[in-house]
Amino acid sequence: MKKVGLVCNYYMLNYGSLLQCYATVKAIKDMGYDIEAIQFENIPTKKAKKQLILRLKIKQLFKPSAILKKLERIKNTNYNSEYDKLRKKRKERFDIFVKDNIPLSQKYNSLEEVAEHCKDYDVIALGSDQLLCPKDIIMGYHSLEFAPDDIKKISYAASFGLSKLPMLVKKKAARDLKRFDCFAAREIAGEKIYKELTGKSAPVVVDPTLLLSRDKWLEVAGEKPLVDGEYIFCYFIGDNEKHREMANIIKEKTGLKIATIRHIDDYISADEGFGDVCINDAGPVEFTNMILNAKYVLSDSFHSTIFSIMYHKKFLVFNRFAEGSSGSTNSRIDSLLEMLSLQDRRTDDKEKVNDILNRDIDYENVDSKLESWIKDSKDYLKGAID
Repeated sequence: MKKVGLVCNYYMLNYGSLLQCYATVKAIKDMGYDIEAIQFENIPTKKAKKQLILRLKIKQLFKPSAILKKLERIKNTNYNSEYDKLRKKRKERFDIFVKDNIPLSQKYNSLEEVAEHCKDYDVIALGSDQLLCPKDIIMGYHSLEFAPDDIKKISYAASFGLSKLPMLVKKKAARDLKRFDCFAAREIAGEKIYKELTGKSAPVVVDPTLLLSRDKWLEVAGEKPLVDGEYIFCYFIGDNEKHREMANIIKEKTGLKIATIRHIDDYISADEGFGDVCINDAGPVEFTNMILNAKYVLSDSFHSTIFSIMYHKKFLVFNRFAEGSSGSTNSRIDSLLEMLSLQDRRTDDKEKVNDILNRDIDYENVDSKLESWIKDSKDYLKGAID
């Protein structure tokens, strides 16, 4: 039996990151392979630290908007001590989920240690999520630069996180990506970046969470709803107050309460007072449960959009980033909605939110497209490992 070493963000306090790790492990296991996530938290080498400062961090010194955002984040986090308590409670649920569901290798403390144990695997697989953004390319772990030439290297649904890479990392990215034996992207934009850098085509495959059936995700979410009665589930990672205003418009129109999880990645002042039911210490199980049992879902999140589609919800997606802004990760949602002909579920228009939300979704057509896409994705993954 072939053994796969998975490079993924199993340690991130992020619902999508952990759930796609779980799905990747589960899908590969179901194909009959042995798999474990490599237990290494992407610690940069001294050389990578210098490169990060020279190539990326110095740029921030000349961007007032980046400086202001950083200062605001520090101020907000320090101001609200309850935020630290919240994250600790949430992390406990994440840790339990990892312990129960993600097989881990021994713990490694350096990239050199990981490299020494590559021989333990037949295949090193780069998992999904935004693992190939500029800083990760510089650090080298996610681009598998540590893996020797005689070990098979593959990617499944890898994402660059951006629509295009900055010039300062393109040379290294091209060198590392050419060493992959098989490469599949998660977004159309990622396929274009890979083609530009290597001259080779890459299939665009489904996010790993879609490799598991709806029934398997129901087992994760549990049968009992966490929130009583009908509700609108709001999951906002960004700090856009307008999105919360639009949610309240829909609340007034429908008469339904809002259930939410506050302060997802950082303390966000706009979250204070928002929502009628807040399960702020939610772990991955609670996250899936809240989407499963919602009447409507509003979000600016890629993975909440995926689970909304999987559970056949009426949903709306808001833009977390302004179109064309540097650092925007809108492309992954663009790609998903385009592949499934669901572009009309995205809006930032206050006047149209209620009409769009209540418009029927042809889930028969969506499921038909997904069925074909999932089959092709599974065929790619099995072929890449073999």
